[in-house]
Amino acid sequence: MSWLSFIPYHVASDLLQHPEASPIGHEQRLEAVALFADVSGFTVISEALAGSSKTGAEELTAILNSYFDPMIALIESYGGIIGKFGGDAMTVLFPVSSGQWSVISGQKKAGSPNTQHSALSTQHFVIRRAIQCALDMQANMPRYAAIPTSSGVFSLAMKAGLAMGTTFCTSVGNDYRLEYLIAGQLLDRCAEAEHHATKGEVVIHNDLLKALGSRAAEVEIVEERGDFSCVGNMQPQAESAPLEPFPALSPQMTQMVARYLHPTLAERLEASQENFINEHRKVTVLFVSFQGFDYDHDPQIGGKLQAYLTEVIEIIRKYDGYLNKVDMGDKGSKFIALFGAPVAHENDEERALRCGLELIACSAKHVAAVRIGVNTGFVYCGQVGSQLRQEYTVMGDAVNLSARLMQAAKPGQIMVSGFTRRYVPER
Repeated sequence: MSWLSFIPYHVASDLLQHPEASPIGHEQRLEAVALFADVSGFTVISEALAGSSKTGAEELTAILNSYFDPMIALIESYGGIIGKFGGDAMTVLFPVSSGQWSVISGQKKAGSPNTQHSALSTQHFVIRRAIQCALDMQANMPRYAAIPTSSGVFSLAMKAGLAMGTTFCTSVGNDYRLEYLIAGQLLDRCAEAEHHATKGEVVIHNDLLKALGSRAAEVEIVEERGDFSCVGNMQPQAESAPLEPFPALSPQMTQMVARYLHPTLAERLEASQENFINEHRKVTVLFVSFQGFDYDHDPQIGGKLQAYLTEVIEIIRKYDGYLNKVDMGDKGSKFIALFGAPVAHENDEERALRCGLELIACSAKHVAAVRIGVNTGFVYCGQVGSQLRQEYTVMGDAVNLSARLMQAAKPGQIMVSGFTRRYVPER
């Protein structure tokens, strides 16, 4: 098990280059092509296997691995950096500028841009690799059209969207907890491209075609959809440019990376108890949408995020919850807090609601608008990904309902499901 698999490649690279420095406050702006790949079908499988207790969790873990293992290997073979998992979705970055690329991967392979290439040709290489990666991912999806399980046969389908621009990257937190952030309008455009796709399709923002210039003719456009285009093929195919493996971590660096995880998860991983992490269990999920930050133009954005999210971390910790992730892009800027995973209490529902009320008060000082959705249910909790790149996440209908409640809530409002309310009716 590689500890660095729990953070994106560019974050790991930066930590290794500055082993004595704290990642808090270190900011990067990466010009990149972003790929948002969303898979449908895992939630249905998770719900079907939820009644099988530990056996169901093991079966679902095997199915997840059968999908993510080859897909993540494929993404990294094209130089893609998996930034965030969103349940069963992935946000992938393909850094554009040669300077950034040399810092991140440290290699110059055949088919890859080198120092003698112009910035324009470098951009061409990266755009083509990103599109090729998405096409190859779709080409692999038929193998998941009929997945046999103990609860029946199920299928998976994928939609993919791509856009190009600049992302803001940093880490926030304190001595207890770190969280890496990837933000910017690029992620919004990338998610919008995916929303223009149907199952089995790859859709790109037309800025990618403009950036390719004369090489845009190599990309087969199936259909134009406003500012976006559905891609069918690309000839000649892009060549691979694999990410370079990292060296072994020092004990000091391992402790730093462990702060990106919940302490209980880090302890289990340190004790080689990965098998005790994946399970179905009752969890109360808070989806929190926040607005009011300009990731692309505000020179003070790093400090503002650090001030706000550090307070968020402390509030969630006060109620012994878990800040699972902070995510930008699909559904806007949001963070997810868990109560009941990886550590459970008899009154997790009450803890979650008290935490939500305090988060509303806290957020009023920092951001323009906050909306919260809260729901309780049995979900899959565990490591999603592969040994190359993974995250602890939750998956199931209960998670999706929490997200829908967040979207339905008004600014400054907490929308709570009946499933949560029935556990604390007297409150």
